[in-house]
Amino acid sequence: MLKRNENSDRYKIAMDKIRKTFSKELDADQTRYKIYHKNLEPRKIFTGGMVDITATLNSIFIGLPIAIIFAYFSFDSWVIIAAFIIGFLLSLFLHMIYVCRKYAKSFKKLKAEEEEEENTKTETNKKSQQKK
Repeated sequence: MLKRNENSDRYKIAMDKIRKTFSKELDADQTRYKIYHKNLEPRKIFTGGMVDITATLNSIFIGLPIAIIFAYFSFDSWVIIAAFIIGFLLSLFLHMIYVCRKYAKSFKKLKAEEEEEENTKTETNKKSQQKK
């Protein structure tokens, strides 16, 4: 899912480039081809996306066996509930750390690709101006 999010960000950037091309050529007042993805921003966590839902479900599935193990050894009910909550929160915390690191790495990669493309475009423009 994280890879899918990275790819969808790439597609958004590519679609914006296409929109910019059409807006320059066909849409003088820029009402038909509005830019969707104005600034590249890092993704946020806890926005209700599929990654957040999956991390939450995985954390529940990790917390439940911990609670079952505590119940098997006949601990009090508050200890079982506390074990579930601790297991759930710890797992969710670790999931979100992983997701944040992946998003940061993906964002750096996309920024580098965008800067490289801008540098290439600038060099191409300079070369075409020198030929004239």
